[in-house]
Amino acid sequence: MAHRRKSRRPNPRPCINQPKPTCQSIETCHDQPVVKSNNRNCAEDDHCRQDETRCADLRHRFLALLDSAPSETLWKEIWTLFVSHQWVHIRLERCARTALRGSYMSEQWLDDVKQDVYVRLAGKLQRSLNLNLDRAKAEVHFAGWLNTILLRDCQMAVRQLRRLYCRTLPLLEDRTGADPTTSIDARIDFNRALDRLDDAESSVMVLYAQGYTIREIAAAVGFSNSKAYRLIRQASAHMEKGLGASECAAS
Repeated sequence: MAHRRKSRRPNPRPCINQPKPTCQSIETCHDQPVVKSNNRNCAEDDHCRQDETRCADLRHRFLALLDSAPSETLWKEIWTLFVSHQWVHIRLERCARTALRGSYMSEQWLDDVKQDVYVRLAGKLQRSLNLNLDRAKAEVHFAGWLNTILLRDCQMAVRQLRRLYCRTLPLLEDRTGADPTTSIDARIDFNRALDRLDDAESSVMVLYAQGYTIREIAAAVGFSNSKAYRLIRQASAHMEKGLGASECAAS
């Protein structure tokens, strides 16, 4: 008796009752990420427009001051414009953080770096009111030109703070306690250099070496921020000279 050959037809897949996507559902699905992207782009566009508006305002007021009648206090008016303008605040904050990260320094020095840049800017304005700006390119390159000045001054301020920090921190006790690796000779040299300073320079220098900011030092000794900063720079220069002389004598 002949055997009947079984059919090997595949089992039919179970029916899944799912409606086919309509054109409207497909459009809705594809529209969702586009909406999010558009929202993000709109926020970025608004930020860029605000930045451009602030920059244009600063440029207009700066050029207007340059075109005004010359006076002995004109540099101070320009300096006040820069240090009080929101565009400069935002860019300086960004440049200072970039410079500190590049030197692997803590952001606790952020206020000190910004204060240093403002002082440097005052000195530059007293030497050159226009800061060597090319008026023919001011309309297009003003933001990049001023941002470059701020970034370079931040980098210079960080280098100076790093030199001072590396020299004085191992020689004094910080807030966490004494450094056990500090040598007796180095501490003696530091104390001798500190004794050569006057009372005002000595008081601010000790606080600065302990890690206090310019603002904290000024509040502690009763000086303005600018005076405290100026005393620290004077004291550090005097102490570096004294410590250098001690090292030469020892060698």
